[in-house]
Amino acid sequence: KTISDVEYALMEWCDWYNNARLHSRLDYLTPAEYETAYYAQLSPRRPALV
Repeated sequence: KTISDVEYALMEWCDWYNNARLHSRLDYLTPAEYETAYYAQLSPRRPALV
């Protein structure tokens, strides 16, 4: 295998890990879905006045 093959396989695994794998500790959401939901529930910040 070439370094490019290994890099591609690693990128595929990272994509699966963050976007397809369901995690029981995250209420069976993917890490990406959990992160999106987390930031969506934060109260919006007001822009700083200059």
